[in-house]
Amino acid sequence: MLRDLQLTKTLNDLVINKDIKWVAEPESIIQYIVLFFTTERGSLLLSPNFGTNLRQLIFGNVTLPAQVLEDEVASEIETLFRMLPVLKQKVSIEPQIDLENRTLKLILTFHEYKRKDTINFEIGEQEIKYIE
Repeated sequence: MLRDLQLTKTLNDLVINKDIKWVAEPESIIQYIVLFFTTERGSLLLSPNFGTNLRQLIFGNVTLPAQVLEDEVASEIETLFRMLPVLKQKVSIEPQIDLENRTLKLILTFHEYKRKDTINFEIGEQEIKYIE
């Protein structure tokens, strides 16, 4: 059966209807950052530079000090900003890494929306997992 798509949009810019899910800008940025940090660099054939090497650094043969890993996370964030330059104008990202619990927390501050969000990841031997 053919029919027209239902397109609706509310003031909060987040609507789920039968056909389309609208995502407000902060949510789409969060989704992109989660995808970036949960993808292992080199695993995407057409985008080999997308993703991070954090899991390899943490579970590699050499134990690295927390400061080196924090610097690496900061470097990965800069890589993300270079890949999507408009992102740097929209959000600032403060990383916090906890090696003992193998977690990574990214605190996002959205400039335009005056909003803060936190993204949490669990860094496992096989993958980096987003914790909702």
